[in-house]
Amino acid sequence: MAKRSLLRPVRRMLILLSVLLFGTGFAQASPVAQAVWCSGNHTLYFVNLEQVSVNDIFDGQTVTAVWSGEAVTNSYAYMEGQSSSSSSVAWYPTAGSATTIKFDGSFKDVKPVTLHKWFDFMGSLTNIVGIENLNTSEVTSMNCMFTGCHSLTSIDVSTFDMSKVTDVFGMFSACTNLRTIYCNKTWSGIADSRDLFQNTTRLKGYDSSSTDISMANPFTGYFTTKPEMTGTGALDTPFVITDAAQWDALSSYVAASNNCYGLYFQLGRDITVKTCIGAENDDETKRKFFSGTFFGNYNNEQHVLTVDIDEGSKKFAAPFACVSHANIKNVYVKGTVKGGRHAAGLVGSIRNTAYIFDCRVATNVIANELYAGGIVGYHHCSLRR
Repeated sequence: MAKRSLLRPVRRMLILLSVLLFGTGFAQASPVAQAVWCSGNHTLYFVNLEQVSVNDIFDGQTVTAVWSGEAVTNSYAYMEGQSSSSSSVAWYPTAGSATTIKFDGSFKDVKPVTLHKWFDFMGSLTNIVGIENLNTSEVTSMNCMFTGCHSLTSIDVSTFDMSKVTDVFGMFSACTNLRTIYCNKTWSGIADSRDLFQNTTRLKGYDSSSTDISMANPFTGYFTTKPEMTGTGALDTPFVITDAAQWDALSSYVAASNNCYGLYFQLGRDITVKTCIGAENDDETKRKFFSGTFFGNYNNEQHVLTVDIDEGSKKFAAPFACVSHANIKNVYVKGTVKGGRHAAGLVGSIRNTAYIFDCRVATNVIANELYAGGIVGYHHCSLRR
């Protein structure tokens, strides 16, 4: 028994030494850039994982098709290797039925060199998830990337690195229902930008004579500024506003007809602001569709919002100029609001219902026309306090 007990630790040491010197004999599979198609949920996934195979279960779905390697990282080379009649990406057969694109977190390590025709004429595509995981640092072409995606209403390209891009010909062309392109930057220095916004008639201020890169900016062009805040906008992880620039970005975001329905915002520190969230639109058609109206959820979270708002003669001047079905709570606001009719200390105009909880308003309100409100300037329907 004594000999056995002495030999056991020796054997263990020999086994450990063998593993350290020679390994286990099993090589760990390297991740592969892949486009994974699951027809069951009409979703095309972009991942950088161990090789996925047809009939595997992925994200709870049966895999229908997989394209990997150069087909993903260099679709130009893939096209050249196909028949002369082929000029489409490998996953083009999904174009008629794909409703969702998902970029997995693993895909951020992949650096494709072209995005040429990646989502060309995906007419049923309505949702792109995780686009921030698409690394464009080596991309030279976005030619016809979203052409014909006529079911998309918004696209977020705010994280795109455009430093090596030379071709955006027709990138958003024929996206006939596209209303919003999120991007906080101005694109410039791109050689070919012909028809960049051709027939994207629902973009803000669209002009059919201005469809090139001159309109690729959030100031005088077709781009919409996206608020840059921490958080996800969910109830347990709200977007956190920590300075006036982020408040202004939210103001621009709502003004561009993004109502923030279902999103949660929270003040992260005491700040002073000069702009209103939302606006009562004078255009009857836009007002009918609640353009410029805040539908979100806002919480000061014990911080102080100081306002120095001067809207001249505009109606409904207030920290929240126009809201509907919004939840506003725990707000302590002070400072000065100047405006036209129905200026107010907290909310200028309520359309339908709003919920205002536990708010303290110590704002000096100056209206240069009739009517002003301490808390609310005007409510069209019911007010629940």
